[in-house]
Amino acid sequence: MSTISVTGTPGSSYSAEADSYAQFTDNLTITGGTGTGVLALMFATDGSIGNTGTGYNGSYVYLALFDASGVYSAINGEPATNTDIQYFISDTNVTFYVPFTFGTQFSIETVMRAAAQDYQAYDVNPYTATSNFYSTATLTSALVFDGTPTSLGNQVSNADISSTTGFSYGPSGLSAVPEPGTWLP
Repeated sequence: MSTISVTGTPGSSYSAEADSYAQFTDNLTITGGTGTGVLALMFATDGSIGNTGTGYNGSYVYLALFDASGVYSAINGEPATNTDIQYFISDTNVTFYVPFTFGTQFSIETVMRAAAQDYQAYDVNPYTATSNFYSTATLTSALVFDGTPTSLGNQVSNADISSTTGFSYGPSGLSAVPEPGTWLP
């Protein structure tokens, strides 16, 4: 969550921004197929952008998937576009389509940024802007396909996604891998 409040009358060239930033990096290797494929990572976000006072609210939130190359993404089931970053202002579902080669490790860096902004040229004080996404971007599904980001092809149901962090990626999203000591009674 980011909030900025201005109660006085700053100078005419005044602008301010408050930011919050969350990042998660992992290295993945996908097996169960040959050649190349696409990993579809689906995230649900929860939050809103708002302001009190009058003026332009330039606040924003984005969810991005950096490090991997050739990433496409889509919001709320719209057609995929060739971008690794999606901006939005309310609850949103974001899907990233990551091309990969089976058996070859690749890196992903998921980033969520929320910014609240105030610009003297646009806003009448007192003014408060908020960007509140509760630090939430939940991975709801990780599916493997045998096509490309713009033509997914068939789902590879026997695909295995291994990670260097120890998380388990799959159709139900992300879960922790149990410690070996918990496997036996």
